[in-house]
Amino acid sequence: LPGSQHDVSAWEETWTHKQHNQLVADDEWVWADSAYPLKTWCQSPYKKPKKLEFNNVKYNYHLSDVCVRSEHCIGYLKGRWGSLKGLRVSIKGEKGIQYATLWIIACIHLHAFAMQHERGEGVTRDKFYRRGRKYQKKQWHRERRWKRAHRKNMNQIENTLDEDDDVGLL
Repeated sequence: LPGSQHDVSAWEETWTHKQHNQLVADDEWVWADSAYPLKTWCQSPYKKPKKLEFNNVKYNYHLSDVCVRSEHCIGYLKGRWGSLKGLRVSIKGEKGIQYATLWIIACIHLHAFAMQHERGEGVTRDKFYRRGRKYQKKQWHRERRWKRAHRKNMNQIENTLDEDDDVGLL
């Protein structure tokens, strides 16, 4: 659904809302903000007048903490993948929505990959990573050889110019 659609009407079109009995086990639930209904399987903050009860104030506080962390995660993801800050995709139908969704999913997978490798998890066993490091080392050695040859060549040119200057002075 396009981003211009209200959260509640978008929520009512999701599989989670329509098929929560099949998707959410009895001991599981979905965290949500105040735009969503409070159900046993959908935990959202209490609204007035119930939100003023002591236990509900405490509950809302802890739920708010979860929501803030979720927003921080999304902000971190957008910070790493700038294309998500203002996804410039024309959404004029099913194909546009699919394209935008695949773009977001790709960024999430790349983010997970980057996070895993930043922590050093599985790096030595990862074939893609090992090949990349091997290529990187080859490039580094090529660059060093080129710099050495370039420096040698420049020294020869300078020596030739110095000799020409000496001959000219004589």
